[in-house]
Formats: sequence, C-alpha cells, structure tokens
Amino acid sequence: MGVDGALSIFQRSVQRYDVRYTKYLEDGDSKAFHNIVKNEKCKAEIGKPSTYKVNTRLVYAMRCIGKGAEAARMFCGIMNLPPPPTNFSKYNKMLLGATKDVCDATMKDAVKEAVEENQNIRDIPVAVDGTWQKRGYSSMNGAVTVTSVDTGKVIDTEILSKHCVCKDKKKHV
Repeated sequence: MGVDGALSIFQRSVQRYDVRYTKYLEDGDSKAFHNIVKNEKCKAEIGKPSTYKVNTRLVYAMRCIGKGAEAARMFCGIMNLPPPPTNFSKYNKMLLGATKDVCDATMKDAVKEAVEENQNIRDIPVAVDGTWQKRGYSSMNGAVTVTSVDTGKVIDTEILSKHCVCKDKKKHV
C-alpha cells in the first residue's frame, strides 16, 4: 500500500449487540479501504454457532474479576464501546466447557508426572485438603483438593454440598 496522501482511521458501523468491530485504513488518494483489524470467530463444536473472540474475551475478563453482564454493559458504556453480547449465559457455558476440558487434561498430566516421579508405581503419596464456605457446621458448600506430595500439583478436586436439588431426594437418604 503506497501512501502519498493523508491517512485517516475510522470505525465503520457496528452490530447492535456485539462488541466486535472493524477498523479501516483509508488511503487519501485512492479511497481504497484496507481492513486492519480482523473479527476472528472462535471455533465451536459441530452443530453449535461460533462466537466472536472479542466477546468471549470480554465475558471471560468479567468472570475473572467476579463480575457479570451488568458490569460489562457499564464498562462498555464508560469506554464508549458498543454494547456487550446480550446472551452472557451462552458464553458462560462455552467457557465452562473449555475450563473443564483444560482442568481435566492438566490433572491427568499431573497424575502421569506423579506416577513417573514415583518409579511408575501408581500408589503415590498425596495430601488432601478440604474447606467449607463458612466456619462451623452451618456451611452448605465445600471443596476438596488432592495434591501430589512429590510434585506439588493438584491431581483431583471435588465440590461438595449438603443441599440436593435432585428430583428423587428420598433415594439419597
């Protein structure tokens, strides 16, 4: 792209409910537009619609700081950005699936590493630690982690709850 004239950067119209955007570079002489920012889509599972990376990253960032859709709307408004995606739950489900996959793969690798560290004997030393949401005996939720003593890596986790939302509660007693 030969540039003899002045260059100006502007933003084209955006979709109503997405943060995605495209910026173009205008060559002053030829009025040719060159796309300088791509709106890449995330690859989805077969049969599911794909999503734009910028929206996925926005939802992920809000989740990392403990905020949700309302905080994203406020942030986009303050930063003079288009509104965030309206269906946050779709992005949350997608991120949950990806997080679970990474967690499972990481813990499997940690188990393999711990077994190799222990001369390929599957009887490995572990440390188990648990915590509850509240002190005392009034908490309804808790978590347990199992950590390899040799490597110091987490090899299993479990979320515990005293509350059951199952239809067949009588079978669980």
